[in-house]
Amino acid sequence: MQIVISAVGVLITCWLIAIKTYICVRKGLIDILDEITEYEGRIMDSNNEPIKRMYLRKASFCNNMCRGQAFVQIICAIAMYYLGIVGDQQLIAYNRANNSTIDSYYWYQFWFPGYKLDHMVWIYTLNLMFGWSACSANVVCHSIIGTLMIFAAAQLQVLNLQLRSFIAEGDDVKRKTAELKTYVRQHQSLISYVSRLNKEIRIIVLMHFMLNSIEIATGVTGLLKDIPVTHVIFLLTYINLTSYQLIMTAWNANEILDQSTSIGDALYASHWRLLNKEGKMICLIMIQRSQKPLTVTIGPFGPMTNQSALMVIKAAYSYISIMNTGN
Repeated sequence: MQIVISAVGVLITCWLIAIKTYICVRKGLIDILDEITEYEGRIMDSNNEPIKRMYLRKASFCNNMCRGQAFVQIICAIAMYYLGIVGDQQLIAYNRANNSTIDSYYWYQFWFPGYKLDHMVWIYTLNLMFGWSACSANVVCHSIIGTLMIFAAAQLQVLNLQLRSFIAEGDDVKRKTAELKTYVRQHQSLISYVSRLNKEIRIIVLMHFMLNSIEIATGVTGLLKDIPVTHVIFLLTYINLTSYQLIMTAWNANEILDQSTSIGDALYASHWRLLNKEGKMICLIMIQRSQKPLTVTIGPFGPMTNQSALMVIKAAYSYISIMNTGN
């Protein structure tokens, strides 16, 4: 029964990774990384030092986020592989003594053209290849999605900084009105970008919102039992990885929402009173448009925010209580 449960868990995880990989590759999300490189070049070539510093902070945050996720994923994979080798020895001894072929629930369940006990090097090598492929795909997909979300938030913050200081005393009003129109087009482009991004990744956000609470609850329940140290290390790293990816997604989605709604505040904080009638009307329309926040949604449901991540943690606590009832 434990083998069946383990195999189902691995199957679900592999399907999730496959869906994320399909969306990143087939939906063209990887191609957007070229746009990020071009945009970053324009920012670095500009003379606006506050925008440069802000963008570099965002880029540093993105790099640290991806490195942190990769580090936790690698530790989790190493712990799982070591746990498989150590925990497999008793089962191997039992199989040899009883001439049976019971598979370990630590490993992938797959058909092998031969007696597995006579080819353990191949079994371990294949499991290492499968595990490394899954871990790499998971890290890459989450890093791409996280980068695209941070890029959206960074562009919105750049627009906020530009709008706050786009006009000053003594500026040519007509020229500044024309400049304001370029910011309007930039805002429209950002709305399209976030809408497209949300359309492609909302199914991924929904899957994680539904499953992360169960994964965290299952891991914590395992920690409450009398288990070996290697198993504890694996469960701790797995819980940290799941929580890290959840918080990463929720935080970045919340940043997009906050930065999109602050565009109206940035415009109002500028010297918009110096504009002519056309410029003031453009400001009014832009402020009204910013009242509808840009969001990354949980599938067809509400927006993903920091509160959504807290809901997942609360649900995990409820599951833990149910799983340990009567123990």
